[in-house]
Amino acid sequence: MPPKRKLPSTIKESAATAADFTTSLQTPSERQKTMSMGKLAIPLGKQNTSKLRITSEWSPTSASSFPPSSITTFISGLSSYGFSNENCLMWFRSDLRLQDNPALSTASRIAHANSKFLFALYIISPQDWQLHDTAAIKVNFIMRNLKILKEKLAALNIPLVVETVEERKNIARTLTDICRIINVNHVFANIEYEVDEQQRDKECQSECETHNIKLEFFHDQCVTIPGSIVSK
Repeated sequence: MPPKRKLPSTIKESAATAADFTTSLQTPSERQKTMSMGKLAIPLGKQNTSKLRITSEWSPTSASSFPPSSITTFISGLSSYGFSNENCLMWFRSDLRLQDNPALSTASRIAHANSKFLFALYIISPQDWQLHDTAAIKVNFIMRNLKILKEKLAALNIPLVVETVEERKNIARTLTDICRIINVNHVFANIEYEVDEQQRDKECQSECETHNIKLEFFHDQCVTIPGSIVSK
């Protein structure tokens, strides 16, 4: 039997686990995998996608950190296969699943109807974990579920981008930076109702509007929309 993996006992160790996970997505073998349109969007069929490669150079949280030559090569390679300038992005948060996911379902449908690429994103926020006193075992659970989600999305040829943002105030900027790099103009996400998360989403909404990016939210946690039932 394989040895049992030691669970992180502190948030610091959990953050290190998150960093290791992000790095694991960019191993040499991983970087050699080609990026293709999601099956939920437009299948590539027999087209050659050798130019469409994911490298660690595309992982920084700020667009200014991207080497200009790499960005040019990346966009050029995609455009040679009719890469649209208006793609879709599914932003996963506490909804790490493919089934019963309104945001993902809608993103898939719109991407398919408009011949767009469909990308997926998860943002790791160690500061949020610390501020919310998140248990280390919960962080470990999130990381393990991310790996499972990545595999399931890969089966659909949907690339999963995992970004670590040390300070939560930079999440909105990071989101729009990523959107501009992969030419996304429509972001889909399921609503999180907690106070801090609501504030974060307001900041993201404002930042997206500044860059002409549509950020659309969906209700997925409650039977009825919160606030829709009132007493007489």
